[in-house]
Amino acid sequence: MSDLETKLAEILNIRFVELFQIALKKPLRPALCAQDQVPFANPIFHATIGLTGDGIEGQLVVMADKKFLHETHPERRYGGVLDNGDYLDWVAEISNRTLAGSKAHIQALGYTLRLEQPVAKQTPAAPVSADARELVQILESDGFHAVLSLRIKKLEARAPKAS
Repeated sequence: MSDLETKLAEILNIRFVELFQIALKKPLRPALCAQDQVPFANPIFHATIGLTGDGIEGQLVVMADKKFLHETHPERRYGGVLDNGDYLDWVAEISNRTLAGSKAHIQALGYTLRLEQPVAKQTPAAPVSADARELVQILESDGFHAVLSLRIKKLEARAPKAS
C-alpha cells in the first residue's frame, strides 16, 4: 500500500471501529489471522459502496457474520426479532456510515467524494479477494467477526486542503 492508501485506510478504519464499539459497548480486538482465514460463521453478509470522486475510485466493502450483525444491530436493544433482510440493511448501513463518517477527513486530503448507495448481499462464504493489499481491518469479539476492505482502482495525489 502506498502512503496515501495507508492514510485513507486509517481514516476509514477509525470510523469502522468506532461504530462497533459504540454498538457493543465493549472493546474489539483485531483478529490475528489473514483475511482468507477469518473463521466466519455462515452465512456472510456483505455490502459494497463506491468510493468515487475527483482523483479517487474504488470500493469500500464490509463483511460480517450473522452473529456480529445481530449483536450490533440497533433494534436488538428494543427486543425486536431480526431477519436476514434486517441484517442486509444493517451491513449496508454500516458501510454507508463508515464512508459518510470519514468523508470530511478524506476531503481534507484533497478529494471530492460522491457517496453512492451501498449494495448488500448474503453469501455462503466470504467474498475474499486474492489481493491482500485491500484488507483494512478484521475485528473479532467473542467469536464473531467483521471485516473492512478497501479496493482502490485509482488514487491520484492531491494537495491537502487547509484546515
